[in-house]
Amino acid sequence: MSEIKNPVDLIAKKARGKYLGVRELSAFFQGRQCETTNVNHVAAFLMASCIKGLSAEESCDLANVLASSRGANKEDLVAVLSLGPHDASCGAKVALLSGILLASVGFRVEMVSVKDSTLTCRPVEYFEQIREFQGRFSGPEILQRIASSDVVVAHLPDELAPACHELDRLLTETATYSSPSLLASVILAPHIALGASHYALHLWYGAGELLPTQADAMEFGRTAAELVRSLGAMASVVVTDGTQPLGRALGVPLEIEEIVDILAGNGPSDIREHSLNVAARVMMALDGSENFNGAKERLAKQIASGRSVRTLLGLVKRQGGRATDVSGSNADKSPAHVREVVAPSSGYVHSIDLACLYLIVAQLRKLWPNARTGILLHKTIGDRTQTSEPLASIVGQDTAVLSSFEFRVAKAYSIKRQPSSAPSGHSSFMV
Repeated sequence: MSEIKNPVDLIAKKARGKYLGVRELSAFFQGRQCETTNVNHVAAFLMASCIKGLSAEESCDLANVLASSRGANKEDLVAVLSLGPHDASCGAKVALLSGILLASVGFRVEMVSVKDSTLTCRPVEYFEQIREFQGRFSGPEILQRIASSDVVVAHLPDELAPACHELDRLLTETATYSSPSLLASVILAPHIALGASHYALHLWYGAGELLPTQADAMEFGRTAAELVRSLGAMASVVVTDGTQPLGRALGVPLEIEEIVDILAGNGPSDIREHSLNVAARVMMALDGSENFNGAKERLAKQIASGRSVRTLLGLVKRQGGRATDVSGSNADKSPAHVREVVAPSSGYVHSIDLACLYLIVAQLRKLWPNARTGILLHKTIGDRTQTSEPLASIVGQDTAVLSSFEFRVAKAYSIKRQPSSAPSGHSSFMV
């Protein structure tokens, strides 16, 4: 049977639930580059694939087609990816902390983003709060830096998988991100082109559109791991309850202060433990001779000895940043104003509307882009609170303006009389 080259015929074939071969997929996406396939064709293809499903073989073929070239697997390269709600920062904090911990035991870690791109690797965004820090490079520069690294946490250049930027947008616009096989193919394609030999996937479920439940995260994790293994690489998946943030800081300026605090041996214990767990799993992929507990213990010693903070300072210096800024972000050093938000009644924190809080954080950042802004949480899910006891603090540069956010922050908290259990914080690992 001859292969189908007309994009409409290919979409119709998939809509009938038929298998699409690698040649047909290649012709379809090559047609996008020469405009014989348009954006409506791509959207229709995604919807047909979501409704009828992609087989494991099709998902593997699609990922390979989206990767402009397949790099030879590097035995010592681990790609670290975090996936969850678009506005969540927990994954980025864990990725940054894990990267620094791995670097502190001698692994070569790269955290980079593409220059002049509206997208960024969130850990790089943290570092960019440090004056003169350079974390953005051209596509060729990024590939050159990664070539000599062990671990990569990066927003990769579009030329590695040209179609993925558009597909990522269309997955949201067509609501086809609910298909694990489609989502896995699009997300993993740039790293397949990079030639990573091990994929460490950190998945968050909870508030947000991508992975709303634990079942969704587990299904996506299994699909992604199967795809990676079919390519001859290895995969480890960490699934985390994201119904409340790890740590207590929301907003880049406050979060980087919290990150430095944790690396110095202080700060919230929940995010410290979680970062150690994730870093230990990646370390096992790089050094199979160590078991999980041994790897975690070795990483914890780096914090206790102060080596992790020295590693952070060294990374900042190597990329042109001012080490003196590490103790605080490159925010306006004028005194910040703080507005406390108190509990309207006694009881237990039952839930927190994170989407609402992240929106407020973004608005604060827009109001004072170069200042110390954000939200500090004093109470989280499961905590008991009394009437008028502080739930959170809003940080900014004008008390009158901050008071206008007070009601919305208070409404983000659901307080009930019955005790409520906090999310376990434990992760499920699949290797």
